[in-house]
Amino acid sequence: MRRRVLFVVSTVLLLAIVAVAVTSQLTARREFDRVMNARAAAEMDAAAATLRRDLRARLDNFQSVVVGADGRIIAANPPSLAGAALQFLPDGISVHDNRDGQMVTIELHGNAYPIHDANGRRIATAYRRAY
Repeated sequence: MRRRVLFVVSTVLLLAIVAVAVTSQLTARREFDRVMNARAAAEMDAAAATLRRDLRARLDNFQSVVVGADGRIIAANPPSLAGAALQFLPDGISVHDNRDGQMVTIELHGNAYPIHDANGRRIATAYRRAY
C-alpha cells in the first residue's frame, strides 16, 4: 500500500513538473515572439520614416510645370512657379521666377509630355526637370 501511494504521489508530481515545464516553454516562446515582433515593427517604422523623409526630400526638390495651350502655366510643383514667366526653348522651356526678390531660372529640357483631351486635341504640355 505504501508503495502504491508513493507511486501515485510520484506520478502526480512528475506530471505537475512536466506541465510546468511545457507551460514555461510555451510562455517563454510567446514572450520571445512578442519581443521579436515588437523589434521588427520598430525597425519597419524606422525604415518607413526614412523612406518618407527621402521621398519628401525628392518631392520638395521636384520641379515640374504644366503649360496650357495658351502658353500659361496652369499647374506647377512647387506651387510658387505657377505665376512664373515662361520662355519657350527648342527642346523645352525656361521658367523665370522672382522668389523673395531674387530671380530664379529653371530650365526644363526635354521630358515634355503632351496632354490630350478625349478628342485627341493637345490641351497642355507637362514638363519635368530631369535629374
